[in-house]
Amino acid sequence: PINEILPHIESMNYKLPAENDQAGGTSPYTRKAPYHYGWDWGPCFVTSGIWQEVELFGWNSWFIKNIFIRQEKCDKDRADLTLEVDIESKNNKSGKIIIFEPKSEILYEHPIKFSKGENKLYFDLVVVKPELWWPAGHGDQPLYDFQVTIHVDGEEEKFSKRTGLRDVAIKRVKDDKGKSFTIYVNGKPIFAKGANWIPADSFTSRLTTKDYKLLLQNVIKANMNTLRVWGGGIYESDEFYQLCDQMGILVWQDFMFACSLYPGDNEFLDSVDKEARYQVDRLKDHPSIILWCGNNEIAWAWHNWGWKEEYPETVYTQDYNQLFHNVLPKVCRELDPSRLYWPSSPGDNDSLPETGQNYGSG
Repeated sequence: PINEILPHIESMNYKLPAENDQAGGTSPYTRKAPYHYGWDWGPCFVTSGIWQEVELFGWNSWFIKNIFIRQEKCDKDRADLTLEVDIESKNNKSGKIIIFEPKSEILYEHPIKFSKGENKLYFDLVVVKPELWWPAGHGDQPLYDFQVTIHVDGEEEKFSKRTGLRDVAIKRVKDDKGKSFTIYVNGKPIFAKGANWIPADSFTSRLTTKDYKLLLQNVIKANMNTLRVWGGGIYESDEFYQLCDQMGILVWQDFMFACSLYPGDNEFLDSVDKEARYQVDRLKDHPSIILWCGNNEIAWAWHNWGWKEEYPETVYTQDYNQLFHNVLPKVCRELDPSRLYWPSSPGDNDSLPETGQNYGSG
């Protein structure tokens, strides 16, 4: 694959920088784990092929695509929630929904209607005196199991989602040094102690649940409470985030871009938009995730690694801004407005709108 793409790269007016790439500078053009192309801490193993489980999903006239639990407000007295149910149907339908959560004793039953195509149904729920989820060292990690059952035309479909109830905010307050960056959980400032999480193996398909448990248990034993899923690796497995939820490990979640500049053409941006939507929808119900970050070190690299003297300014002022100040924050605002989006680390987000970006709560 690398030999095939090299002639296309060499025909371009300019190449894009890829500081750690040991495979001919090809990594910015492919949506593949950047570290596979080599890094200062690991070798170059550019793998190919299907490395995760494949499912064949069949359905008749309608099915539940997903459910989400948005936490509108949460404190020790009350949690106001919006439960979203996404349904796809071949025809207009009517039926009944049952929402059940055993810990809070929520039992909600209501008639529903949905149309041909994709549907989003919303239901307001209240948990009185919720058991709040806390990071490690600050309290327990109780989890709630929301179960949705829909009955239509004699057919029954079920879907469940586990989450923790908590309020998370990133507060930035101006002072004589600049702006603070303080993580609050349930109104309490949290001192984040942690590390960068890189993929635990060059060949991630051979990682087991036992491997993840051992490493994350060691995180807790080391008195850490926070991990940053680094943008040069992979969007981690479901079990990684489930274990973080259970252990109280806060997660700073990067999108998978690192130490390179990336194309700004519509085809590439459309691909990233689909990628980001899938990952945000997959991960946003995990209480452990506290923010989304666009990339690792790219803004810093442009200003400090000699890139702006070597490459056309438009690759930063146009292509970079389009990807990290437009496409990704738009996805986060639309699908998960409760969390902060941060464009690059290290860096700031002063070029983004203040409202809904510098402060996230949910």
